[in-house]
Amino acid sequence: MRYLAGPAGIRQFLDLGGGLPTQANVHELAQGVAPGVRVAYVDNDPVVASHGQALLASRDRVVMALADLRDPVSVWRHPDVAGLLDWTQPIAVLCTSTLHFVPDEDEPHKIIAEYRDHMAPGSYLAITHGTMEEDPAGERDKAAWVYRQASSQLHVRSLADVRRFFGSLELVEPGLVWITEWRPEPGAAPTGRAQSMRGGVGRKLP
Repeated sequence: MRYLAGPAGIRQFLDLGGGLPTQANVHELAQGVAPGVRVAYVDNDPVVASHGQALLASRDRVVMALADLRDPVSVWRHPDVAGLLDWTQPIAVLCTSTLHFVPDEDEPHKIIAEYRDHMAPGSYLAITHGTMEEDPAGERDKAAWVYRQASSQLHVRSLADVRRFFGSLELVEPGLVWITEWRPEPGAAPTGRAQSMRGGVGRKLP
């Protein structure tokens, strides 16, 4: 967020499936860098959307929309989203800890391609995703078991499949890496497990 609102110069964000606003939210981080940033949160859970709207009611330039990221057209045509974001200008689309809940039968790569195609040149796509790699401690299997007991199933993917989400976008350095390795704050101690998820940021070239 600090990179996108800072050096990248992005002033509008779409957070897909961000869940209920709590602490260190997209709008707080981005507006801490650039006060004029606009942020639209999208979630398909009516309870999350309702509570989010109540929590954000007093916020300037921030909305919470009830919509499903799997239907891109309904997202960018949602009145709250359309009234806040200008798709003719660069935008950052965020899919953090979200796409591994979308099964292959829903064609997640095709879904994300629609967002990429709709973004103006100079826009960014940020993704974090669970990947199928060496997992000697069995943490990934444990997480998958937990989600099998819940309403949302976990669908980890290969590193190559996660890379496909970026299409022809140019990956910002350091590329698609463990999230703790993506431009950590100088002097800050890493938080969370070092190899929990991969993350990357792609830029749509002019």
